[in-house]
Amino acid sequence: MLNIKNICSLKEKPHIILWFFTALCFVIYLLNYFFNDDSTIDISYYDTYYVLSKSSLLQVLGYWFFVCGMGYFLLNFYNKRIFSWLSRIHVWMSLLAITLILLEYSNVNFLSSTKRFYEITVYSETLNYLGILLFIIAQIIYFFHMLLSIFKKQQP
Repeated sequence: MLNIKNICSLKEKPHIILWFFTALCFVIYLLNYFFNDDSTIDISYYDTYYVLSKSSLLQVLGYWFFVCGMGYFLLNFYNKRIFSWLSRIHVWMSLLAITLILLEYSNVNFLSSTKRFYEITVYSETLNYLGILLFIIAQIIYFFHMLLSIFKKQQP
């Protein structure tokens, strides 16, 4: 019997959530591309000036969520065991990390023109570093989960 809770369950199909965020990133990317193709985030850290394209950031996030979702899909397709607690940790830590990284720029509208940030406080730098650290840890958990699921023997 088909049950809606089983279809959308993070425990059994985390790739659906990751592919949803892939689609969301690419929809925002396409809106940004068609309506404001030269939008950037300009960041000045003391004596260094960084220019980050909003569309590039969205593309990278979209591709990465797709690759992670494909990994979970292949595990499910080949009937490999998915450890639900590891997949939950990976998905939620990744989303929290992206939120922390983008939190500093929360007043930046992805459909607006260029924004410049000249004063970066210690608090926002801490959020960036914490977000980057969480994202790296989440991806290490992802690779550990993939290896553990591939090489773990199925119990009869």
